[in-house]
Amino acid sequence: MHIFYGIARHRRRGLQADTVLAHFIFEDAQSMETIRNSFDYYEKVTTHDSSLSTCIISIMASKLGLEEKAYEYFGDSAKLDLFNTHKNTKDGIHTANMGGNFMAIVYGFAGLRIKEDGIYFAPAIPKQWEEYKFQINYEDSQIKVKVNMKESIYTLVKGTTKPIHVYGKCYELKDANGDPSGVLGVCTNFREEKLDYYIAASSEDKVPEGMDELKIPASLWVVFKCVGAMPKAIQEVWKRIFTEWFPSSGYEHAGGSELEWYSDGDSSLEDYVSEIWIPIVKK
Repeated sequence: MHIFYGIARHRRRGLQADTVLAHFIFEDAQSMETIRNSFDYYEKVTTHDSSLSTCIISIMASKLGLEEKAYEYFGDSAKLDLFNTHKNTKDGIHTANMGGNFMAIVYGFAGLRIKEDGIYFAPAIPKQWEEYKFQINYEDSQIKVKVNMKESIYTLVKGTTKPIHVYGKCYELKDANGDPSGVLGVCTNFREEKLDYYIAASSEDKVPEGMDELKIPASLWVVFKCVGAMPKAIQEVWKRIFTEWFPSSGYEHAGGSELEWYSDGDSSLEDYVSEIWIPIVKK
């Protein structure tokens, strides 16, 4: 008896890259090298026959800094029903994929991540776009995000103050329409080398007898957090605002009053917190 045998070899292919999806959900559970190796491998063997595939690939391409691929896969996902690329739109639109398109912008290009210690952003923008913006609900707050080629802007539309992380740096996001509470120092009526300085508090109440009232109009404010003993900490921040931030920000001073906010506590301690509020306009 003669037995003939052979070995059949085939390459495995998948409808969608579930391992890449797992890296998106649990991205802190492995190294960037592992994420990149998985992406490189599964990109080659995935057919994307699932409508939920290219949006996830786009998100992880953004994570890895592969901007062109991120934009290309986002385009494939966005055009799925518009161009009937899967030849089955007649059976119904792919609503889950539409959610994936939103995720590719928010989690991909904007780099949104929600972690145990807060909310994170690492925004980028495709070179084909001028701007994108969106709103999200986070805990008890609504946050508006706008990204363009020069900057990313985060506005607390409503809700309580939130710490947010942008490119790993922590900022405090406050109500855009709210007034700073507590003790204020107000610099106003600038003239030559002189100004008026008020020790004040924000209030809608009737002005007490013997006190003056200073009305500050609504404005776009930039707020700088100062941490350190007074007065050195706040003086250093004032210096850096005008030597570093203004020259590179694309904004200029709006000409109104400037505010200093002082928290409760011992101002001589190294962890004492204060803020500087400056009204600004776009150049």
